[in-house]
Amino acid sequence: MAKEGTLLDLLEPRGFWEDRKTAFVFWDGEKLPIEKLPISKQLSRLPARYQEKIRTLPYSNLGKLSYGNLRKYSSAFAYALKEKFGVESGERVGLMIPNMLQFPIAYFGIQKAGGIAVPLNPLYSSEWLAKVLNDADIRTIFLLDFAFLSKLNEIKEKTPLKNIITTNISDSLPILKKIHVGERHSQFTMLLAEYFGRNVQVKIRPDNIALLLYTSGTTGEPKGVIHTHESLLANAQACQELVKELGLEDGKEIFLASAPYFHITGLATMLHTPLLAKAKTVLIPNPLEFRALLSAITYARPTAFVGFPSQYVGMHTVLSKNPEAYDISSLEVCISGSSRLGTETRKNFELLWGGKIREGYGLSEGGITHCQRTGEEVGAVGRPLNRVTQIIFDSDENRIGELRIHSKYTMNGYWKKPEETAEVLTANGWLCTGDLAKMNTGGSISIVGRVSEDMMKGPNDEKIYFDEIEKVLVANPFIKEAAVVEGKEKRCAAYIVLNHVEDDTLRALEFERLKPILRLYLTQNLEPFKVPRKIHCLKELPRNAMGKVLKKVLRASS
Repeated sequence: MAKEGTLLDLLEPRGFWEDRKTAFVFWDGEKLPIEKLPISKQLSRLPARYQEKIRTLPYSNLGKLSYGNLRKYSSAFAYALKEKFGVESGERVGLMIPNMLQFPIAYFGIQKAGGIAVPLNPLYSSEWLAKVLNDADIRTIFLLDFAFLSKLNEIKEKTPLKNIITTNISDSLPILKKIHVGERHSQFTMLLAEYFGRNVQVKIRPDNIALLLYTSGTTGEPKGVIHTHESLLANAQACQELVKELGLEDGKEIFLASAPYFHITGLATMLHTPLLAKAKTVLIPNPLEFRALLSAITYARPTAFVGFPSQYVGMHTVLSKNPEAYDISSLEVCISGSSRLGTETRKNFELLWGGKIREGYGLSEGGITHCQRTGEEVGAVGRPLNRVTQIIFDSDENRIGELRIHSKYTMNGYWKKPEETAEVLTANGWLCTGDLAKMNTGGSISIVGRVSEDMMKGPNDEKIYFDEIEKVLVANPFIKEAAVVEGKEKRCAAYIVLNHVEDDTLRALEFERLKPILRLYLTQNLEPFKVPRKIHCLKELPRNAMGKVLKKVLRASS
């Protein structure tokens, strides 16, 4: 049975030795620059093999944050927010920073001050960022200076912003690397030093809002998903129970956090859950730097990884070219989410790794709700996590309908959008996910697509599920990836990426050659009304930061 509480329970004192244990490690992908350090002469007398070992010793050359310091620094940041910047209980505070040591300090500091954390995707356009800042009425924001300050300055005057708190990359580095790069005292470190040892006295209840997580949905307009301390903690407890079911143990694991903390996958599985499980978490700032990702696995030896399909594709590409350069054998549990994991991608990575990738499912509005238990349920996202109830609503003759879920992890609603909230949350608490799903034997489900994006009516009102067509397309040996959208005249349109063709000119020529072959293939494998009216060939499919195909971009060009 899940215990009620707040996210701040994750920071409770654990005893002298437990508090000294490392909670977070920042992977900057760099070796120690020993030849430029004050002790370089002494180190240079060592044999070359020992010098290399010193450069790459796991954790000794990386920035670290202990459980005890996380609690102390987040308290100092909370005090600074209230006393220096006037942040009030219930006020929204922005976070625009990659997965770095500063994130958990600021995130929990905001909540200790009674505020609401609003993680922001750094890939937002200036226009979209301005919309979010205005919608949430964000007056204070914490960000990485060199990367995002210029973007913020472009729109500052069009928003309620009053306070900008900055940090820099050296705030996540160990002392020897800071010496090498020339440490700059950031505003963040000066605040922590000034208010270290101070504590705020704010009563936080389980039903207080802890997080606003912005999503664009299908309208393109930002919507702030409201999560309370209670909903986030309950989801972390369910994820902790899941990883135990998969064979991991509290207090012994190392999580690799490359899923961004502005996404529910990153927050739920790679921030809240590791803290609850008393684990160590290795922070990866750029999820698409695949060599850095593999280097982190090789040297930091993580046991648990939650990623998305394009990461498995990227890691396999690097590994297949130079398999001796990396060692991923420490991984015990690998989970994929965000979008469907292709059969070929799964098979390729599993062959190099030696284990089974589990697929999971979640959404900003509902948290992490499903996961495979064995990795054998190909094409499915597994059974519900503990205390999740599911139904397939308004199913058709193919047993396909909308997935609806009921749990404590569900959002309270959309920020200041009661009408949109009423469209997805029923009066008795069921979340209408908007995802088309099919129930399998044993309670496992398969996601077929989005109600709004992955289904259409044919010429005679037949239901056409794009998932079926996409599976037929990628089963063709010439096709690497495929996405299907609604086209003109009640016919669908297909977008494909060819296998092993990189050159633009060669791609065009090869596509012209293959067109009649693909037409014949589709006619033989699909009913006539399901055959795409047009097939387009792209270098790559448009995707968001989590690797999900942007079908609205494809629809606009179909």
